[in-house]
Amino acid sequence: MSEHAPEDTSGCIGETITERWCPECAATDIDRTVPAVEAVCTVCGIVITDLAATTVEPTPEPPDEDTAERAEWTDVYTVSDSTEQRLADAFTCLEALADHLKASVDLKLRAAQVYCDAALADLVDGRSTETVVASTLLIAGHDLGDAYPSRWVARELGLRERTLQRTTRDLTRTLDLQGASPPAGYLSFLRRELHLDATTEQQARGLLEQVVAETAIAGKHPASVAGAALYLSADGAVTQREVADAAGVTQETIRVRLREFREVLKT
Repeated sequence: MSEHAPEDTSGCIGETITERWCPECAATDIDRTVPAVEAVCTVCGIVITDLAATTVEPTPEPPDEDTAERAEWTDVYTVSDSTEQRLADAFTCLEALADHLKASVDLKLRAAQVYCDAALADLVDGRSTETVVASTLLIAGHDLGDAYPSRWVARELGLRERTLQRTTRDLTRTLDLQGASPPAGYLSFLRRELHLDATTEQQARGLLEQVVAETAIAGKHPASVAGAALYLSADGAVTQREVADAAGVTQETIRVRLREFREVLKT
């Protein structure tokens, strides 16, 4: 028996053993606290809506994580009505969008929780599934301190920016969730998108600590402020255009932020 699927010692030798473990990666670290779904694997992020005991033979071999193809979340769904079908479709969409955005497992799990809360609050009816799912990813990023610029997400996913922003605003207000991030919350995403190193990100955080409370900077578009800090810290490794594209703003906006930074840092 693999270490991921420990033997149930309550069974007799030679009998079929029943266990509860992830059907995708065989991990036993299962989160059963997510509303509207039975369980979520905290290792691979798969959503399990039917956590019936998994029946295995006395000497089963769980899937090899290095060679087995990752299953779609819908592979473990037991869909019994239209509501469950919509939920299954939403998580299929979440899987696809999260992969496109290179979202972490933690961020994907948080987005799944937000979607379930939104569904229970009747906030998904009449809305595009892709837009709602994209909104949950934005909100999850804010919650986890790894925020995505909404304009960048809309552009990457082919969504209408205003509709995405409005949906995100409706979800955050109704569910009483965090709807915005400070500039520092965008640094991790921007650093990855611009292919900069962790040292550059750390230097940018130091710059933000110096200027973020200044009148000339406070209240400005947070992703543009973070982008300007990274640009100054990168020492020519990226262009203003690249920073603007990643931050979801115009190049002129980045120029203005840079001018504000330099004025503040002179004093």
